[in-house]
Amino acid sequence: MTELKPQTLPALLAIASQHNAIVVDFYANWCGPCKKIAPYVEKKCKENGVVLVKVDVDVNGDAATKYGVSAMPTFSVLDRKGDVILTKVGGSEVVVNDIVAKAVSLK
Repeated sequence: MTELKPQTLPALLAIASQHNAIVVDFYANWCGPCKKIAPYVEKKCKENGVVLVKVDVDVNGDAATKYGVSAMPTFSVLDRKGDVILTKVGGSEVVVNDIVAKAVSLK
């Protein structure tokens, strides 16, 4: 699967509009916990057929602001309209499992 990294809020919303549910990984390149959990997030999404969208908060600040991201990593499940179904903060496998399970339930 191609890694999706929208650099604008409209680009993120365009991706969301094409799927029942997507997982958004709000991260920063300087964030240690983001780097540590990234391979696990990618693996879980791929295993479950979930679209993973990675949003660099330093590049796509509009998206980070719209979704109230204040700590990284933050994971959200968005529906077709770009509305938040679930958001969790933290770089743990439990957080990722919960987010991916929610996205799978909406497919």
